[in-house]
Amino acid sequence: MRLRWLELSALCASCVAAGGCTTALSSGLTPETAAYVPHWGAVLEGEQRWLIVMGGVAVLDRETGLVWERNVDTRPAEAGGPPPLAWSDAFSHCATRRVGDRWGWRLPEAYELGSLLAPALSPVVPDRALHLPAGHPFVFAPGSARFTFWSATSNVWTSDRYEAGTLNLETGELGSSTPASTFDVLCVRGGGLNSSPR
Repeated sequence: MRLRWLELSALCASCVAAGGCTTALSSGLTPETAAYVPHWGAVLEGEQRWLIVMGGVAVLDRETGLVWERNVDTRPAEAGGPPPLAWSDAFSHCATRRVGDRWGWRLPEAYELGSLLAPALSPVVPDRALHLPAGHPFVFAPGSARFTFWSATSNVWTSDRYEAGTLNLETGELGSSTPASTFDVLCVRGGGLNSSPR
């Protein structure tokens, strides 16, 4: 395992030194290997940025190296959707989540959620558009109606009370709310240092 980590570290260093992984491909990288190396500092669009993985239920973001749940269901409860969660429940939801027959999901940090934001709107469900990059592969359940998601980040936007970070994909705004509030969850794998409430 240590050898594999050293190989990947060297691989990332060669990509950066070469100005990107397409140049490094000529020095031994395969397209399959390069697909999993984050392109730090690159602005990737459409198919260059996204790779559908884990049998179609998750999305690899090649810019950040993060793997996101692909299917999002924010329908109202009366339409069969899951209920929004309080902040502590959002941690538990991701920690116990099994997507693509894999464990290891977590609540993303605010900056990770923010990496999904785009200035322009992209249609996701009829009559709704969100601040997601054009060509994104996320699939929102028909009738999805809530678009504010929890992050694992706390006490970032306020100093007078304990709040946790949120992202509203409809308005494109990072915000915060008290942990007792309820919002939706988009779980992630990989990256990040914090995976439990503080």
